[in-house]
Amino acid sequence: MRSNAGRRAALIGLACLASVFLSVGAAPAQTRHIAVVDAGSSGSRLHLYSVERQGAAQDIRDLLDVSGNAPGLSFFAQNPTAAGQSGMGQLIASLNARVKELGLDKQKIELHVLGTAGMRLIAQEAAQAVYENVRQTFANAGYAPKHIGTITGEMEAFYGWTDANFLLGHFAPDRQPVGVIEIGGASMQIAYPVASSHQRDVTKGLIFGREYHVRTLSFLGLGVNEARRSMMQDGAKGAHCYPVGAPVEDVPEPRFDAQACRLSYTAIVSRHKMSELASETDLRKQGFIGLGRPMAGSLALWKTSGPSPAALGPKAAQECAQGWNHIAAIYGANALVRDLCANSTFIDVLLFGGAGLNLAPQSIAAQERLGNRVPNWPRGVVVTLVE
Repeated sequence: MRSNAGRRAALIGLACLASVFLSVGAAPAQTRHIAVVDAGSSGSRLHLYSVERQGAAQDIRDLLDVSGNAPGLSFFAQNPTAAGQSGMGQLIASLNARVKELGLDKQKIELHVLGTAGMRLIAQEAAQAVYENVRQTFANAGYAPKHIGTITGEMEAFYGWTDANFLLGHFAPDRQPVGVIEIGGASMQIAYPVASSHQRDVTKGLIFGREYHVRTLSFLGLGVNEARRSMMQDGAKGAHCYPVGAPVEDVPEPRFDAQACRLSYTAIVSRHKMSELASETDLRKQGFIGLGRPMAGSLALWKTSGPSPAALGPKAAQECAQGWNHIAAIYGANALVRDLCANSTFIDVLLFGGAGLNLAPQSIAAQERLGNRVPNWPRGVVVTLVE
């Protein structure tokens, strides 16, 4: 959990980024255009939004949502001079095309590049060199980038929570926000509203004129990719989390064993000492939306009919014991399906296991879309910071 210093840093980060947005704000009657790059651990994604005031509300529209096939910016830690062109080149090309189509002025687009878990894992000096090259690349393309840097996991959680509740319409005066749990590739974020800002790990923000206190927590290492890497380092080399015959590098004899796989992931989750959090009253009574491709994506790959991630563990135990040929024939033979047994078991341990959050199955529903839009924390940045 976050120290007081970490909490202060998150609040300062929110204030600083807010000042960047608000200082460049256009007149209320005009349309602003804001681009946010989510520089994630496995790749980067660019979002372009328009913001226009409609009465007392802000109309935020999605104009572009595009990803490239380049690795995440953290990949360029040893070669930062390649970060801009190789890491952002496809995104810039897509943005250029959309900007031309809409007839926008590049210099008036408020552009931000915000790194997340992958960039938190590399040295500060390397991260700075990567960001400087990215800034120069956008500038060379004709843009005037504003904030470029790494945000804390807690702020990522806050922005994700903000976006989800915005899409659900829960910032209306007669509605109450829900909690959000997002599982990514490198980390997990949790955010839920609390009554007081005097509690630990609370981020305070002003959204559409109303102040909210949100418990925000980030657990680096509890994304599906990082957890799976940790699991593969144990003595069994991950064999017990993959079905017989699965084409897994460095696992010559995979043999799925649901109990052994759960024990391996339980040991990984236990390192983060989540039992204290799991016992807290505010969390126990909270309803959650489950976000992130690993959660909803795993349910989709298993072809389950409902949104409950509680189905993942039992489904893996049932199907994975029958071997890779069985799974490949029914669910496909790609890399996502290959890791499905391991990822499903991990998510089950993390959300419902005694070493994890120990949630009641009915307290969380995984969603790929909210209000017919795909949730993403960059939109939460815009929601939080425009007035």
